[in-house]
Amino acid sequence: MNERIHVGQGLYDGHGMTIFPVWLESAPISGYCWKPKHIAVSELNEDGVVNALTVRNTGSRPHFVLEGDIFEGGRQNRVLTRSLVLAHGESREVPVACVEEGRWSGAGAHVGGRRRAPIGVRYGMTRTYSRLNSMDYSGWDAGTRVQGHVWDRIRQHEQQMGPVSGHSLIESMDRMESQFLNEESGESLRSLPGQRGVIIGIGGYIATAEFFGHEDGLTSRWDALVTAARYESMAAPHRRTPGWAARDFARSLELTPFGEELAQPEEFNTPVGPLALSSFSIALGLVHATVFNGAHPALAGV
Repeated sequence: MNERIHVGQGLYDGHGMTIFPVWLESAPISGYCWKPKHIAVSELNEDGVVNALTVRNTGSRPHFVLEGDIFEGGRQNRVLTRSLVLAHGESREVPVACVEEGRWSGAGAHVGGRRRAPIGVRYGMTRTYSRLNSMDYSGWDAGTRVQGHVWDRIRQHEQQMGPVSGHSLIESMDRMESQFLNEESGESLRSLPGQRGVIIGIGGYIATAEFFGHEDGLTSRWDALVTAARYESMAAPHRRTPGWAARDFARSLELTPFGEELAQPEEFNTPVGPLALSSFSIALGLVHATVFNGAHPALAGV
């Protein structure tokens, strides 16, 4: 059965981004950890592999690790390309893409949880994966399938935001956030009790939505999620997105298999346009889902 989505009043940051709170009717998933501090991330081996890392659950409960999380450090910063669940003490090789093309040096562990990749980067990964056959999607080199797109998108951001050393996405995002904090801001952006997702408008149009199996999941990624969306919005028209657009988007999303387990991302034609959807679930229900509006001006050229 598909999830039912309830949309609240949007909050506008004054710079082109509107965030609508979302509540889901299904029961939340309990007994799992969402906090990035309870995972250890390291290079796959001594030499390192660009499109793979090792992730270990160091906490006392099963742990969700989410597509779009950026791991900083090691030989270079990476973004996780697929959501997964790790049992207590479990280590696993995971597919990633590099978001720091100009560096392949350094040692030590990665740190996760401070950043999530911008909407355009994640949309490209989702759409690319949706067009692979099942064997390629589940193969050991799945991360390489999206790498070229990720680097291309980072260069596009640099053309808009200004060049950075090493084509580092993190450095570009930090620069943008510093600029935003020095300017007058709009409404305070915060999550609400029981809230399990967001619908995000950029420049007056809905761009994406993201949902979690428990409000703790949203809380654990809130700051990173807002910063990533703001990064995309800084180059967009400074317009508030109307509430009816978010409600129409939610109704269209309810026509898709949103909330169900999808073997890999899929694309759907809906009344609001083409949507690219990834949805990760377990027996207890939805864990994490993201949907991108392919008709949005910021994503149409991705």
